[in-house]
Amino acid sequence: MSTTPDVKEIEIEIRSTLAEFLKEMGAKQGRHIHAKLDERLRNRGWQVLREYPVAGDAWLDNLGNPAPAKSRAIDLAVCSGGKPVAFIEVESDLAHAGKVGLGSHYSVKSLSRDARGHHFMSYQSLERMAVAVNLGRSIVEISSDKPQSHNPHAIPLFLVVHNCKKSEIIALEPRCKSLGAKIICELIRS
Repeated sequence: MSTTPDVKEIEIEIRSTLAEFLKEMGAKQGRHIHAKLDERLRNRGWQVLREYPVAGDAWLDNLGNPAPAKSRAIDLAVCSGGKPVAFIEVESDLAHAGKVGLGSHYSVKSLSRDARGHHFMSYQSLERMAVAVNLGRSIVEISSDKPQSHNPHAIPLFLVVHNCKKSEIIALEPRCKSLGAKIICELIRS
C-alpha cells in the first residue's frame, strides 16, 4: 500500500465510501460523509487534513465584487510529505447550481474567466479549491478554458455530492473542466 495515493485510488475510496454511506444511512442527507471519508482515507495509510485553510478572495458577490470565502477551509486535503496531493469538498446537494443571485447561498460566479472572457458559473466549494491550487497566485487574472491555467500543478479536485440533479452537474461542467475537477454524485435525479 502506497502512502502517496494516485487519483484513481482516491476516486475508488470516495465512491466506496458513498456507497457504504447510502447503505447505512439510506436517503438521509450526507452530513456525516466527511467523517466516513476521512476515516476511510486514513485507514489506507494516507495523511488527511480536515479543514485545509484557504485565504483570499474566492468569487464574485451578487454585486460583482470580489468576495472572500465564507468558509475559509476545504473539507479534506489528502497530503504526501505535508503537501496536498488532492482536495475534496463534500456537499449534501448542489441546490441552485448555475442560478447565481436567485436565492442560492452556494452558487457563485468565479473570479477567473473562460477563454471568451466570461466569468464561470460555479459553486463556492469549487472556488475554494481553485484558490488553494493556485498557491497564493490571484485567480482574477486567469482567462482560459485550460486546466493548466486554472490548476497549474494538476492537483486532483473532487466535489463529492450526496444527491444532485443532472442539470446541476451540467451547469458546473465548464468550471469543472477548467479546473480538471470531478463531481462525484451518488444519487443523480433527473
